[in-house]
Amino acid sequence: MEFLASLKLSNYNKHFIIGALFILISVIIFYPAFYTTTDERDYIENSYLVGQGNLVKNDVQCYEGASCGYFNGNGYISKYNLGLSFLLIPIVFLDWRITFFISIIVFISGLYIFKRFLEKRGIRAEFIYLYAFFPTFVYYSRKTMTEVYTITFIMIIFYLLFEKSEGKSKFKKFLYDYRYLIVGALSGITVLLKYSNALFIVPIIIYWLFINFKSKAIGNVGGTISLGFEEKKPRLIRWLKDNLALFIGAFPFLLIFLAINYIFYGSIFHSGYFFSKEEFLIIPSLILPQALKYIIILLIIYPGLPILGLFSKYKHRFLIFGILLISLIFFVGFPGYAFNSGLLDFIFGIRFLIPILGLVILCYSETLNNLLNKIKVKNLDKVIIYTVAVVLIVNMFIMAYILKVRSYELATKSEEIYNKVEEGGNYYTQDIEERKLLNQAFRKGKRWLFVN
Repeated sequence: MEFLASLKLSNYNKHFIIGALFILISVIIFYPAFYTTTDERDYIENSYLVGQGNLVKNDVQCYEGASCGYFNGNGYISKYNLGLSFLLIPIVFLDWRITFFISIIVFISGLYIFKRFLEKRGIRAEFIYLYAFFPTFVYYSRKTMTEVYTITFIMIIFYLLFEKSEGKSKFKKFLYDYRYLIVGALSGITVLLKYSNALFIVPIIIYWLFINFKSKAIGNVGGTISLGFEEKKPRLIRWLKDNLALFIGAFPFLLIFLAINYIFYGSIFHSGYFFSKEEFLIIPSLILPQALKYIIILLIIYPGLPILGLFSKYKHRFLIFGILLISLIFFVGFPGYAFNSGLLDFIFGIRFLIPILGLVILCYSETLNNLLNKIKVKNLDKVIIYTVAVVLIVNMFIMAYILKVRSYELATKSEEIYNKVEEGGNYYTQDIEERKLLNQAFRKGKRWLFVN
């Protein structure tokens, strides 16, 4: 830390570096030995299969009872969206275990954007730790899943759309001049990662279209438009050019999304979840109990998180909390999690809300910042902030250790299975969860799992 003090860094950059260093240290010490979920298993294997040009399985074993995914009329395919698998192709080609580190790098990128938001809002730099060590983020940032990519892309999209550019570096000028193209591309990629991400992306884009139209002065205005040309145009023309840039950025990914749905799932309006009977699934009896569970977790994991966030002075807060409400309504009747893991519910239970939680924590941080500024006792505010930070950091290391132990157990069990099954052989089990222990990305030639 003395080394950081000797550098001429802003307070924000110092705390960002400290947060990133703690994250990297925890990862290096407790690097996962294996993935722990079926989701990760399929994202990794699909990446390998796409790279091999053989995503749909037509092997005899599939038709004889092996667990190969879901039959789509032509063969067997995983239900999981393919966007993340596309992104990970070069990584899985090298070694599938590198994907855990890539998730951390993506998360730290999102942490940097959060730091920039704090700077813009004049919020204490120490609040960066609320994002860096948020328990749910700690867990999913070490997973090969879509959540950390989604929250990071949404943070970038929000920043590019609603924050003014500062600085004259070529990179910052490039980002500003081409921000709408970049936002369009990131929006398309985010929906490609998971179709339900449209819940978060569409409201942001609609809101931006509205305020961007209002912000254009009547008559002629000057400035750099989204495609990077200096010119003066009437309000409507500039607005349409901004929209065109965004559409051009998103269009290739929209085509890919529709093509995937049509080729692999039989309709541009279907996803893999159509075959697993989970597409737009709502169970009425779950709505009230799950609504209560979501609300309780959000209120407790960080005391008063959604309520205090509403008292932020951030002018886009109603958009953020509107998206949170929309996502709650969408997922409240979906049986995606059983809520039977006790304290772990506070980590797993709000997984579906992760994409918007970074911005919710931003609003929460601003409210807390204003409250701490009212404390009259000298240094009490700093004592509170650093005590919370230490608790969160300790919790991160504990979580990293537990995940390491669990991943090592699964890695050992997977190795035992591969050692006992002959080349090209079959593994019989009554535990469907053991399916995740076999993966073609391991390139060991033993892939089949039968469930009696």
